[in-house]
This record gives sequence, C-alpha cells and structure tokens, in this order.
Amino acid sequence: MRFFLFPASGLLLVLLGSCARDGSSSPPTNASGLSVEVRIPPSLSPFQPLNPSLTPSPEPSPSPTSTPTPGNTLRAAADRIGFGIGAAYQDDESRDPLFSSVFPSEFNTVMMKTFMKRIEPGSGVWDWSFPDRAFALASADGLKIIGGPLVYNDPNSPAWLMFDHPDCGAWNAAELEGMLQDYIDRVIAHFQQRVSAWEVMNEPLTSPDNCWRKVLGDGYIARAFRYARAADPHALLFLNEGFEWEGVDRSMTDQFFSLVKQLRGSGAPVDAVGIQMHLNAEILRPTYPDEFRYFLDQARETGVQVLITEMDVYQGSPGHFPDPLDVQQQIYQTITQVCLDYPYCTSLIVWGVSDRYTWLKHMYKNLLDPQPLLFDLQFVEKPAFFGVLEALQAARGAGGV
Repeated sequence: MRFFLFPASGLLLVLLGSCARDGSSSPPTNASGLSVEVRIPPSLSPFQPLNPSLTPSPEPSPSPTSTPTPGNTLRAAADRIGFGIGAAYQDDESRDPLFSSVFPSEFNTVMMKTFMKRIEPGSGVWDWSFPDRAFALASADGLKIIGGPLVYNDPNSPAWLMFDHPDCGAWNAAELEGMLQDYIDRVIAHFQQRVSAWEVMNEPLTSPDNCWRKVLGDGYIARAFRYARAADPHALLFLNEGFEWEGVDRSMTDQFFSLVKQLRGSGAPVDAVGIQMHLNAEILRPTYPDEFRYFLDQARETGVQVLITEMDVYQGSPGHFPDPLDVQQQIYQTITQVCLDYPYCTSLIVWGVSDRYTWLKHMYKNLLDPQPLLFDLQFVEKPAFFGVLEALQAARGAGGV
C-alpha cells in the first residue's frame, strides 16, 4: 500500500495494492484495466490497513461465547486500528441522561442528520438546533462527524417545496437548481468545514422518481456532488443506498455501482459509498457475508471507500430463535469482521445506541419487541456489543495499528 499526500489540496490518496501469495504486489485495476485509487481525506483518518493483502480471509469466525478484554471500549479498540465506530445522533435518545455517559466513551464518530425537512422548515427559515447539539457533542469529545443527507426523497423534503403535489410544486428547473445549491452551500458552511464526510445523496435507487430528478433531470446527483465539493474541498463525499432486510442483493449491488461508475465517469467527485445494513435475523439469507463481500469487491473495482452507514439487526420475533441475542451477536460480529478484512471499509455506524429508542418501534409495527442495537433498554452492553468489540480487538491482534 502506498500513501500520497498532496499538501496543496490536503488530500491523501491511497493506492491499494493487491498482494500475491509470493508477496509481490500490483495496483488494483477496474474492468478497463486502469489503476484505481481510493481517496481518504486526512479529516476522516487516515485509516490504516488491517492486513497486508486486500484478499479477505475466507470466513470470519465469530465466537459468541468468548470474552473480550475486560474494561475495553469500542472506541479504544477502533482508535487503535484507525477505524470509525459510531452511531446516529437521535433527538429523543440524546435527551436521556444515560446517553451522555455511553456515547463519547464507546464511539469515535457521530452521524449528524441534516434532513432538509428539519433544517429548513420554511423557505429561508433555518433551524440548526438539532444538528448543532450533535456538533457540540462531537466537538467536546473529539468525535469525527458524518453529516447528511444533503439530498433525499420527497417525504423528507420540507412541506413548502410542495413535493407531495403531482407537479412537484410547479418549480421550474432554474428555481429548484438554485434551491439545491443554496441548501448544500448553507449546510456545509454552517459547520465550517469541520465535518469529515458528507452523505450527499441518500437512496437514489430506492426512491428514483423524486421531484429533484423529475424537475432537474438525471444529472442532479452529479451536480449535487460538485456543489458539495466546492463548499468543502476536503470532506469525503459519498452516495448512500439501502438494500434488503434479507441481505445485500447482488442485482441491486450491480445497479448501484453502475450508477456510481456513471457519476464518476461524468466527473462527479464520488469518493465513497455508504451501505445501509438494516437486517432481519429471521429472514436473513445464510449467504449474507458473501453478498457483503461482493459489494466490497465492486467498491474496490470502482475505486471508492465504503462506510456501513446505518446498521441494526432485528433479532427475530419472540420464540423464533432459542437464543435470539446470540444470533444477533453473530451477525454483528460477522459483518464487522468482513468489513475489517477490507482496508477501504473504514466505518461502521449503528442506527442509534439503545434499544429503547430504535426507529423500528415507530416505523414497523409488525416487528414484535425490536431490540436491534448494541445496548439494551438501560444502555447496558448486549452480546452484540461484545461481538463487535471482539472483531475490533481481533483486527488489532492481526496487525492493526
């Protein structure tokens, strides 16, 4: 692996070399035979490689009953290997007195939500109260910040845009383009280039027929990335997508990376991709580790970094598994280990801290007694916590810094 630092731009380019069995190395190539580069700005790391080879181990070996080093934390284990371990900052959860005693000690990264629906509730009316609290937490405790999304679907757009109307509010392209650029400029400027990474667009495949696309055309995503790069030349910019509760569908993976390659081919500064990992243990395919590896292999070929941006694991309905929390631990540990096997899989963000505040309780009433996170109702570590911790500690023992 070779690191290239460009002082003028502040960018760190990492040329990833694949190591053969005889120890020789050569730069990875894409389908066209060209070398690919994974861009990691210094604001986000640099993340150190966990293995001298980019070839992942055949299978992770989770050990649900083993005991990690006493007294260690996720943050300490992740910091030692230059890995991002974080959680989404949630309004109701952040007001719980137990939250502040857990978050800064266990996580080194915070996911700061900047949904337009909340940030600009009225045209030209800005409400920074929610993201400012997340920003203050990160600043006080030395956490890296991931922000976003900057562009999302119609339901997450403010009512004043009237995206619920058949004519998308009757905006013309010039008007809406100005609003898009202004929103991206203002949000990024508000945080003074102190955000490590921006989720520029969320779920382009899941909600492809949104009003942004209908009015602005197919090129709106690429332009959003260019606006974000102009507003912050140093932040990592990524495209985020959700997959299935059952695993990481390969056909959707192919479709997603086709879009990423198209965007990068047009000059859009897509540095990374985000993958949502909202998984349901009850219906999860046994092939899910290999499906995730396939996703990571496509990222390597495309030349982008990978962040697991939204992870939680529904443990199954009551009575479905004899030991549902042990099953959940194995899934968390396996996903973490697979990610750590690839040096350019650099972060894991869980979608909340405590089961008490999981979004599944509000969004999916058919899921009985959801307990999808690393901490229980009282913010006490669950088996899943120790699964992630053990994977991080094993990576350190295998050569992480």
